[in-house]
Amino acid sequence: KATCACGYEKDSETLTAAGHDYVDGICSNCGGFDPDVEPDASGTCGENVYWRLDGNTLTIYGEGEIDDYPRYPPWVSYSDSVLKGVITEGITRIGDYAFGYCSSLTEISIPGSVASIGSYAFSNCYNLISISIPNSVTSIGDCVFLACSSLIAIEVDAENAYYSSESGILFNKQKTELFQCPSRFVGNYTVPNSVTSISDC
Repeated sequence: KATCACGYEKDSETLTAAGHDYVDGICSNCGGFDPDVEPDASGTCGENVYWRLDGNTLTIYGEGEIDDYPRYPPWVSYSDSVLKGVITEGITRIGDYAFGYCSSLTEISIPGSVASIGSYAFSNCYNLISISIPNSVTSIGDCVFLACSSLIAIEVDAENAYYSSESGILFNKQKTELFQCPSRFVGNYTVPNSVTSISDC
Protein backbone atom coordinates (compact mmCIF):
# COMPACT_ATOMS: atom_id res chain seq x y z
CA LYS A 1 0.00 0.00 0.00
CA ALA A 2 1.06 3.59 -0.63
CA THR A 3 0.23 6.25 1.93
CA CYS A 4 -0.20 9.99 1.45
CA ALA A 5 0.96 12.40 4.16
CA CYS A 6 -2.66 12.62 5.32
CA GLY A 7 -2.73 8.90 6.05
CA TYR A 8 -4.85 7.96 3.05
CA GLU A 9 -3.88 4.58 1.60
CA LYS A 10 -4.24 3.16 -1.88
CA ASP A 11 -3.40 -0.30 -3.16
CA SER A 12 -1.04 -0.71 -6.09
CA GLU A 13 -0.47 2.99 -6.58
CA THR A 14 2.56 5.08 -5.80
CA LEU A 15 1.89 8.25 -3.83
CA THR A 16 4.43 10.91 -3.01
CA ALA A 17 5.58 11.13 0.58
CA ALA A 18 6.14 14.88 0.42
CA GLY A 19 2.62 15.81 1.48
CA HIS A 20 -0.43 17.05 -0.38
CA ASP A 21 -0.19 18.39 -3.90
CA TYR A 22 -3.25 20.58 -4.33
CA VAL A 23 -4.51 21.24 -7.85
CA ASP A 24 -7.67 23.34 -8.05
CA GLY A 25 -8.09 22.81 -4.31
CA ILE A 26 -7.88 18.97 -4.51
CA CYS A 27 -4.88 16.83 -3.55
CA SER A 28 -3.72 14.97 -6.67
CA ASN A 29 -2.36 12.22 -4.39
CA CYS A 30 -5.26 11.38 -2.11
CA GLY A 31 -8.19 13.38 -3.51
CA GLY A 32 -8.59 15.38 -0.30
CA PHE A 33 -9.65 19.03 -0.37
CA ASP A 34 -7.47 21.94 0.68
CA PRO A 35 -8.77 22.85 4.17
CA ASP A 36 -7.89 26.48 3.54
CA VAL A 37 -10.30 26.73 0.62
CA GLU A 38 -14.00 27.17 1.38
CA PRO A 39 -16.37 25.97 -1.36
CA ASP A 40 -18.83 28.36 -2.95
CA ALA A 41 -21.56 25.79 -2.35
CA SER A 42 -21.79 22.16 -1.22
CA GLY A 43 -24.16 19.39 -0.25
CA THR A 44 -25.00 15.71 -0.51
CA CYS A 45 -26.03 13.83 -3.65
CA GLY A 46 -26.20 10.24 -2.49
CA GLU A 47 -25.42 8.01 0.45
CA ASN A 48 -21.79 8.84 1.29
CA VAL A 49 -21.60 10.96 -1.88
CA TYR A 50 -21.09 14.72 -1.80
CA TRP A 51 -20.74 17.69 -4.10
CA ARG A 52 -18.97 21.01 -3.87
CA LEU A 53 -18.56 23.99 -6.14
CA ASP A 54 -15.24 25.81 -6.25
CA GLY A 55 -15.39 28.66 -8.72
CA ASN A 56 -16.33 27.08 -12.05
CA THR A 57 -15.50 23.50 -10.98
CA LEU A 58 -18.14 21.09 -9.70
CA THR A 59 -16.63 18.11 -7.88
CA ILE A 60 -18.53 14.96 -6.96
CA TYR A 61 -16.72 12.83 -4.38
CA GLY A 62 -17.21 10.03 -1.87
CA GLU A 63 -18.04 6.35 -2.18
CA GLY A 64 -21.06 4.97 -4.02
CA GLU A 65 -23.78 6.16 -6.39
CA ILE A 66 -24.86 9.66 -7.33
CA ASP A 67 -28.61 9.92 -6.79
CA ASP A 68 -31.12 9.81 -9.64
CA TYR A 69 -33.01 13.06 -10.19
CA PRO A 70 -36.40 13.46 -11.90
CA ARG A 71 -35.07 16.48 -13.82
CA TYR A 72 -32.82 18.91 -11.96
CA PRO A 73 -29.83 18.05 -9.71
CA PRO A 74 -29.27 19.99 -6.45
CA TRP A 75 -26.66 22.27 -8.05
CA VAL A 76 -29.00 23.43 -10.82
CA SER A 77 -29.02 27.01 -9.52
CA TYR A 78 -25.27 27.16 -10.23
CA SER A 79 -25.38 25.23 -13.49
CA ASP A 80 -24.72 28.23 -15.74
CA SER A 81 -21.37 28.84 -14.03
CA VAL A 82 -20.11 25.23 -14.03
CA LEU A 83 -17.42 24.87 -16.71
CA LYS A 84 -15.65 21.76 -15.43
CA GLY A 85 -16.99 18.61 -13.78
CA VAL A 86 -14.78 16.32 -11.72
CA ILE A 87 -15.99 12.92 -10.53
CA THR A 88 -13.48 11.36 -8.18
CA GLU A 89 -12.47 7.72 -7.85
CA GLY A 90 -14.96 5.87 -5.65
CA ILE A 91 -18.10 7.02 -7.42
CA THR A 92 -19.77 3.96 -8.99
CA ARG A 93 -22.80 5.43 -10.75
CA ILE A 94 -23.71 8.73 -12.36
CA GLY A 95 -27.41 9.16 -11.68
CA ASP A 96 -30.24 10.24 -13.97
CA TYR A 97 -29.94 13.94 -14.86
CA ALA A 98 -26.86 14.25 -12.61
CA PHE A 99 -25.29 16.85 -14.90
CA GLY A 100 -28.45 17.68 -16.80
CA TYR A 101 -28.83 21.36 -17.69
CA CYS A 102 -25.22 22.22 -16.82
CA SER A 103 -25.41 24.40 -19.90
CA SER A 104 -21.91 25.90 -19.62
CA LEU A 105 -20.09 22.61 -18.91
CA THR A 106 -17.22 22.10 -21.37
CA GLU A 107 -15.36 19.17 -19.80
CA ILE A 108 -16.06 16.24 -17.50
CA SER A 109 -13.80 13.51 -16.15
CA ILE A 110 -15.22 10.05 -15.43
CA PRO A 111 -13.06 7.76 -13.26
CA GLY A 112 -12.52 4.04 -13.67
CA SER A 113 -14.73 3.29 -10.66
CA VAL A 114 -17.91 4.27 -12.56
CA ALA A 115 -19.89 1.23 -13.75
CA SER A 116 -23.18 2.88 -14.73
CA ILE A 117 -24.36 6.13 -16.31
CA GLY A 118 -28.02 6.99 -15.82
CA SER A 119 -30.53 8.29 -18.33
CA TYR A 120 -30.21 11.95 -19.38
CA ALA A 121 -27.08 12.22 -17.20
CA PHE A 122 -25.51 14.87 -19.45
CA SER A 123 -28.57 16.11 -21.29
CA ASN A 124 -28.71 19.78 -22.22
CA CYS A 125 -25.01 20.30 -21.62
CA TYR A 126 -24.94 22.64 -24.59
CA ASN A 127 -21.21 23.40 -24.45
CA LEU A 128 -19.84 19.93 -23.77
CA ILE A 129 -17.41 19.19 -26.63
CA SER A 130 -16.25 15.64 -25.99
CA ILE A 131 -16.43 12.90 -23.38
CA SER A 132 -14.48 9.72 -22.66
CA ILE A 133 -16.14 6.63 -21.23
CA PRO A 134 -13.80 4.31 -19.28
CA ASN A 135 -13.61 0.54 -19.62
CA SER A 136 -15.37 0.10 -16.27
CA VAL A 137 -18.78 1.25 -17.60
CA THR A 138 -21.19 -1.65 -18.13
CA SER A 139 -24.50 0.23 -18.39
CA ILE A 140 -25.53 3.46 -20.11
CA GLY A 141 -29.09 4.77 -19.83
CA ASP A 142 -31.35 6.43 -22.38
CA CYS A 143 -30.65 9.76 -24.06
CA VAL A 144 -27.54 10.42 -21.96
CA PHE A 145 -26.29 13.13 -24.35
CA LEU A 146 -29.64 14.53 -25.48
CA ALA A 147 -29.39 18.16 -26.70
CA CYS A 148 -25.61 18.34 -26.23
CA SER A 149 -25.46 20.66 -29.22
CA SER A 150 -21.67 21.19 -29.18
CA LEU A 151 -20.71 17.54 -28.75
CA ILE A 152 -18.18 16.44 -31.36
CA ALA A 153 -17.11 13.03 -30.08
CA ILE A 154 -18.02 10.29 -27.63
CA GLU A 155 -14.91 8.20 -26.99
CA VAL A 156 -14.94 4.76 -25.36
CA ASP A 157 -11.92 2.98 -23.91
CA ALA A 158 -10.93 0.19 -26.30
CA GLU A 159 -10.90 -2.26 -23.37
CA ASN A 160 -14.57 -1.68 -22.56
CA ALA A 161 -16.42 -5.00 -22.95
CA TYR A 162 -19.90 -3.47 -23.43
CA TYR A 163 -19.54 -0.30 -25.50
CA SER A 164 -17.43 1.04 -28.35
CA SER A 165 -17.02 4.15 -30.44
CA GLU A 166 -16.24 4.70 -34.09
CA SER A 167 -15.61 8.17 -35.49
CA GLY A 168 -16.85 9.51 -32.15
CA ILE A 169 -20.20 7.69 -32.45
CA LEU A 170 -21.41 5.54 -29.53
CA PHE A 171 -22.26 1.86 -30.18
CA ASN A 172 -22.58 -1.30 -28.17
CA LYS A 173 -19.51 -3.51 -28.35
CA GLN A 174 -20.84 -5.66 -31.19
CA LYS A 175 -21.90 -2.59 -33.18
CA THR A 176 -25.43 -3.89 -33.51
CA GLU A 177 -26.88 -0.88 -31.67
CA LEU A 178 -26.11 2.75 -32.43
CA PHE A 179 -26.83 4.78 -29.30
CA GLN A 180 -25.70 8.30 -30.12
CA CYS A 181 -24.20 10.29 -32.93
CA PRO A 182 -22.76 13.56 -31.56
CA SER A 183 -24.79 16.64 -32.46
CA ARG A 184 -21.78 18.37 -34.02
CA PHE A 185 -20.59 15.37 -36.02
CA VAL A 186 -18.91 16.65 -39.18
CA GLY A 187 -18.73 14.80 -42.48
CA ASN A 188 -20.33 11.77 -44.02
CA TYR A 189 -20.66 8.45 -42.24
CA THR A 190 -21.85 5.07 -43.40
CA VAL A 191 -23.63 3.12 -40.69
CA PRO A 192 -22.09 -0.37 -40.37
CA ASN A 193 -24.13 -3.24 -41.84
CA SER A 194 -24.04 -4.90 -38.42
CA VAL A 195 -26.34 -2.24 -36.91
CA THR A 196 -29.89 -3.49 -36.32
CA SER A 197 -31.22 -0.65 -34.14
CA ILE A 198 -30.65 3.08 -33.81
CA SER A 199 -31.66 5.04 -30.71
CA ASP A 200 -34.29 7.77 -31.07
CA CYS A 201 -31.97 10.08 -29.13
